[in-house]
Amino acid sequence: MSLQSYSQHSFFPFSKQLKPVGPLARFDLLIRANRVNERISSFVGEQNNSQADELHFIKNSDYRVGIYGDLGRGTHSDALAQDILSFIQEQKKESSIDLSFWAVFYDTTILSEVEFQEELWKELNCFSDSHQIKRNFEIEFKRDSKNNINFKIGDDTYMITGMHNECLVSSRRFHYATLVFTNNYFSHLYQTH
Repeated sequence: MSLQSYSQHSFFPFSKQLKPVGPLARFDLLIRANRVNERISSFVGEQNNSQADELHFIKNSDYRVGIYGDLGRGTHSDALAQDILSFIQEQKKESSIDLSFWAVFYDTTILSEVEFQEELWKELNCFSDSHQIKRNFEIEFKRDSKNNINFKIGDDTYMITGMHNECLVSSRRFHYATLVFTNNYFSHLYQTH
């Protein structure tokens, strides 16, 4: 699958900026995407050396970013589903286990960890009800003993890391409400202090 299969909400790193994956990206989304990319760079810079090593995929441009509205509303669930399916296919085609997809909910204001968890599960339910997912895949979400979300689509398992500004786990604090889809476990994001 080519990068052209992503929705107009998706961007990839090029030099020190994000560029639209397809030709139809809206200008306002491009501006937002580059603000997010600055925050991603700052996020990596704030990590200690071992944590930054685990986030090497950022320096290697092994990530994609999707810009969406409010978390938990499902207003962009079809675009999110299209982008996640494209991410999975790209990851397989390129054999890149480090490739990650950052679904950033730019318009969301999170007040607490409880509120974030509620909105996250609403969004995942909307995502799994998307026509692209529902008609083609069996999908399953599970929370493990460390409160991580494992996401199984077909025969493939991925992990979803929830990050936001008010996260109780300091290593998961990020300016925007974000779901990072990956098949790598970044252990420092799951420390409880």
